Amino acid sequence: AGAAQEAGRPAIFPALAPRAVENELAGDYLQRRNTRRVLVGSTEYEVGPDAGHAQAGGESGRYLQDGYSLSPQYAALVFGALLEMQTRAIDVLVLGLPVNTWSSYKERLVERFTGVHRVTKDLSVVVQKVIVVPQPLGGFYDYSVSSGRFREMKGETNLIIDPGFHTLDWLLTSGTTPIDARSGAVAGAGMAEVLRDVSQHLAADFGCSAGDVGSIDRIDAALRAGRRPKVFGRESPRSADEYLAIARMRAQDPVLKMLNKLGNVGDIDNVMLVGGGSHVYAQVIAQHLPRHNVQVAHNGVFANVCGFQLVGEIWSRNNL
Repeated sequence: AGAAQEAGRPAIFPALAPRAVENELAGDYLQRRNTRRVLVGSTEYEVGPDAGHAQAGGESGRYLQDGYSLSPQYAALVFGALLEMQTRAIDVLVLGLPVNTWSSYKERLVERFTGVHRVTKDLSVVVQKVIVVPQPLGGFYDYSVSSGRFREMKGETNLIIDPGFHTLDWLLTSGTTPIDARSGAVAGAGMAEVLRDVSQHLAADFGCSAGDVGSIDRIDAALRAGRRPKVFGRESPRSADEYLAIARMRAQDPVLKMLNKLGNVGDIDNVMLVGGGSHVYAQVIAQHLPRHNVQVAHNGVFANVCGFQLVGEIWSRNNL
């Protein structure tokens, strides 16, 4: 999801950026979508809480390729976050990338987003400095600082696990130094794949195609709320817990791949789980790391962005 620090508080909106709809039906008796229009080149995109309502019926709205961070849709989400901040100048912009694409794309992101950006037809924003970090590093800073353990954890070995939408990312650090050989990501193994598996079972339960059950975001929202997913206006025959069990079964494979690359886990002092997939992955990870006290971020979906804020503040204190 797109995120920003808004007036000192983290704010979030879906990572969807469809092209702006030319004609809107909102009027006296129809509520307008909660989106804002941003300009990428000569094309307008809609971003915000209701961006999904601007999509055509056949659009997935999600772009899961490794090079996604260089796409116009990614730029639209960054510009949407800048717009939400309601400022014309940013001293330090901190962006995150999955562990497996960080080294390949970090320099290009720095180049792409440093400078003056025409965010809308009437607003330009200047970004003086761009820092790009591996996404789970944000979770480390958020947890270690908020728990008052940053100084202590700088002398320990830390595993930060971040189940994203496209990838399962993990970062192993000695203090704040990455242990590259044991860090990594499993592409095509994030929440999107987990929810697609649930959607296949849901389709089988209703005797329809997976395309008929609705978006995986809709299924995810139901499972997070503990509700039975609805299809054709009817509740599913299984409980939310039964579908969560299906999701956790699908999550086993990427977690095992992570453990295989980590190797011996006895030297790991702290295990932190961040990101929006904690409701699925926490139980699976605890099952495979039974001797560790797996710390789940209190508000995991904001952990990375709050950590990015801290990274930016630390850089600013040392350089500005």
